[in-house]
Amino acid sequence: TQDVANTLRSFSTLKRLPGDRMQEALETAAMRVAPDMNTQDVANTLRGYSILNIMPGDKTWASLDTAAGRVAQDMNSQSLATTVFAYATLSILQDVAHPSCYAALWELVCGLEARDFSDEGLRMLFHVHLMHHFSSSSGLVKMAYPAWLMVEARDAWMRQVGDDNTVFRGQRKLAQVFDELGV
Repeated sequence: TQDVANTLRSFSTLKRLPGDRMQEALETAAMRVAPDMNTQDVANTLRGYSILNIMPGDKTWASLDTAAGRVAQDMNSQSLATTVFAYATLSILQDVAHPSCYAALWELVCGLEARDFSDEGLRMLFHVHLMHHFSSSSGLVKMAYPAWLMVEARDAWMRQVGDDNTVFRGQRKLAQVFDELGV
């Protein structure tokens, strides 16, 4: 199972799309091994698909949804943040509904504290919050948000703008608007 996640992660790290045959093989393998995936494999497989902006086929999407739901209670904060971020990204970029496990994953996130997450995890979760509010193709996503999301997670997201020269231009502009509005 780790081979599928690692292969997708490698393509996403290189920012190279797999060829059609490789993509088909990866999808077949992901569907086959999803029932045996652990938390990290689920998170990394979904993250790979989201970075590559590849929507898995319906059967693979359903298999990954089932796998995520099965391992959700065992996910650490990093796997939760990665999985939620990947699902939110795919849902928006591919204009598909969030999977059935999404609400349960988000509820687990809300049950944690900011200190449970790395800065990267906090940045991902604040970005998910922004996607819920500003980019949802189906309108505003109605979710409960922990108080720390608008403080610690927002601060981590804003710090990245100043610290990281790989931040995309849209994030810099949005951060500037937040500063101007005092948000």
